[in-house]
Amino acid sequence: MKIFCIIILGFAVCCFAFSKKMFAGTKVDSYINKQLKRQQYGDTHKRIRKLDFSPFIEDLNNFKNYAKVEEKISCVENVYEIQELFDSEQLSSYQLVLFYLKQIQLYDPQLNAILELNPEVLKQAISIDNKRLKRRSPLHGIPVLLKDNIGVAGKMHTSAGAAALKDARCDRDAELVKNLRNNGALLLGKTNLSEWANFMSFSSANGFSSLGGQTKNPHGLFDVGGSSSGSASAVAKNLCSLSIGTETSGSIIYPASQNSVFALKPTLGIISQDRIIPITSKQDTAGPMAQNVTDLAVLFFAMQGEYRQANVLDHAALKKAKIGILYGQQYQKNFREGDKGFRQKMHQQFEKLGATVKEIEVNEPLLGMVDAYHVMVYDFPRELQLYLQQTQQKIISLQEVFNYNNRQKNKYAPFGQGIIRYSLKKKITKQQYQVLVQNNREITKKTLDNLFDKNDIEIIATLSNYFTSVYAPCGYPAISIPLGYRDSGEPIGMTLIAKEHEDKKLLDIAYSYEQFCKRSK
Repeated sequence: MKIFCIIILGFAVCCFAFSKKMFAGTKVDSYINKQLKRQQYGDTHKRIRKLDFSPFIEDLNNFKNYAKVEEKISCVENVYEIQELFDSEQLSSYQLVLFYLKQIQLYDPQLNAILELNPEVLKQAISIDNKRLKRRSPLHGIPVLLKDNIGVAGKMHTSAGAAALKDARCDRDAELVKNLRNNGALLLGKTNLSEWANFMSFSSANGFSSLGGQTKNPHGLFDVGGSSSGSASAVAKNLCSLSIGTETSGSIIYPASQNSVFALKPTLGIISQDRIIPITSKQDTAGPMAQNVTDLAVLFFAMQGEYRQANVLDHAALKKAKIGILYGQQYQKNFREGDKGFRQKMHQQFEKLGATVKEIEVNEPLLGMVDAYHVMVYDFPRELQLYLQQTQQKIISLQEVFNYNNRQKNKYAPFGQGIIRYSLKKKITKQQYQVLVQNNREITKKTLDNLFDKNDIEIIATLSNYFTSVYAPCGYPAISIPLGYRDSGEPIGMTLIAKEHEDKKLLDIAYSYEQFCKRSK
């Protein structure tokens, strides 16, 4: 199968969750139309886990400053300015948390972006307010939402949206969660997702889980993207300004593009995958989502445990950037209507900002041999079982998950369990698996490095999720930046790709572009 058929599969978002044969020769528009129908069907299923506001009812009823807090928040650009409001006592973490809880109460019933609320978050906010230090992390006292496959100790669950894990709690915080707490972040709750990070069914709906129901796009009746759909939808609707998603192949980038938010898929290995429900360690990573690049950088650094300041981003980064924009018939033949215009807009804006811009074309026949899907099929049952055993769950294997769902298929698995069944039955030897892993990484790395080196560029620019199947298997970083809206009002983002460990360069260029957009308004 040609690489651009595989690229279409990237729109299945979390990974190559759909078999190649099933979707050979399809177009992206066809995929989108199918997704919209599935998401409408998913919306007919009632969520199993209801949001519990009972720990906050009295505080919410007594919250008379909602309008004032809303006005203050609308006037700030990033978490640094919120910290200034904290220092001047114009705002407290307690008020900020109450504001977002009220936002969730008002708007989440229409979105299903939030899967669970942290019942202890108000008490934690009061504690933060009582011991706020002058020298502190910019994330101190700031609420953050976590995708529901990220492990958290305490009263919240970690379930990947699955009914089989509806009562599951993690034995301890994931490493990245521990780092967030050390930076003073407040965990507001968990976000909905495509169940099992979209590695459950060949006919799944982006953003659907049996526990959380169907997540929807706040911009309208558009594909919400997956699998980090709740994390993106929540940030877009201002249910929280910061969230964390996870990606195996497109699960951060695509929902960010579809919901018009900023998001970073980090270099593989920079963010610890400890205590995160896995698909495959060969591609899995967590990454930040935010309403602006400064906050995106703050969250990214904090996830690594750093108290690093994000206000050192380079506003002039585009003036010295060398960018290659993907062109060519093979690449663009699957474009949706309007995509060529968005690519031209991106090209013109980069040149206007002083970047050196080139048209580049992919020409690597070996890309057709990349098979990330069967790496996932091999790893998923094994790595999931290890996670379930380590965290001492009642259900300790993928086979037990499958059996549990079969008890009430319509309720627990309305889109089926085709991928789970295939992962349990498919026999891949360890040697075959190792060859796949090596080939995938070598071919995709060579393809990207050749594009970088032969064209003398440092950034590859594309649209939305079109190039996920190339950057993901080799673990290179990517960033999604809001680019505009289709005539229908559907958002679209640009995606920039850099060499491994050049995440900061992506943040600099995104920040530089963001400042240009602000000046242009």
